[in-house]
Amino acid sequence: RPPRSTPKPSSAASDVYKRQLYKVVIARATVAKLRRLFMFVYIRLVVYELSIKINLIKQLSRIG
Repeated sequence: RPPRSTPKPSSAASDVYKRQLYKVVIARATVAKLRRLFMFVYIRLVVYELSIKINLIKQLSRIG
């Protein structure tokens, strides 16, 4: 008996499900990466801001 030229309906539905699941997994991974990147940038900004404040306090203490 020759192989079927069209996939069985259950197989096609399974393929659609797998593609949708793959898209969800990729989207969640992307969101997780963006969160990590945001936190990294935010922390760097806070550290930079603190260093500016510390330098300002040092300068003010030298004046007074």
